[in-house]
Amino acid sequence: MAWLSKTKGAGKKNDDRIILNSLLGYKAAQYWLYTFYANFQTQFTDGYNYTANGRTLISAPFAPAYLTFGPGFAYKRSDNLRVNISPFAARITMVQNDSLSNAGAFGVTPGSKSLFQFGASLDAYYKVNIAPNIAFENILKLFSNYLKQAGNIYADYAGNIFMKVNKLVTVNVGVELISDPNAKVPVQNNGVTEYHSLLQVKQIFGAGLTYKF
Repeated sequence: MAWLSKTKGAGKKNDDRIILNSLLGYKAAQYWLYTFYANFQTQFTDGYNYTANGRTLISAPFAPAYLTFGPGFAYKRSDNLRVNISPFAARITMVQNDSLSNAGAFGVTPGSKSLFQFGASLDAYYKVNIAPNIAFENILKLFSNYLKQAGNIYADYAGNIFMKVNKLVTVNVGVELISDPNAKVPVQNNGVTEYHSLLQVKQIFGAGLTYKF
């Protein structure tokens, strides 16, 4: 979890995630595996949309929470190149906050606390060294719901560049792009609050110290 500080007023949350992944695999061929995977995501604290008139609650712990699981198959060339495809995946969206549930946030029926989707899932990872001390990492997640508007695909892409400055200092920069048809945020249009699904963009910059014993 990360926060942005401000000179006036309280700080704003910049990043907040709880992510649990599990993947079971049984070797089918040299680079292929039969798999069963599960992924769970939620957050620690409330999230807000800030405007000149104040702030509006747009997320909370377990609002949403996502549980995705299903059988599939994976191609794993190495630890730096792997793809898992599940043609029969279940995705459950949970919205345990009453105000968000009543507003129909994250695609749930207003008043409902959950949304069930059944479709296809793809998870891909690729990392390549583009220079002796520079690595480029790519992470892609896709989900298509067979039950409703299969063409409205959930997409999450993260690209990170890791640079080793010396034996102790490392720097990383990156960007994450998320397109979620069910995640709608309040937008003011001529004084009227409307809810739209917008492309979410997050820029990343970090520096760290590494010491190996």
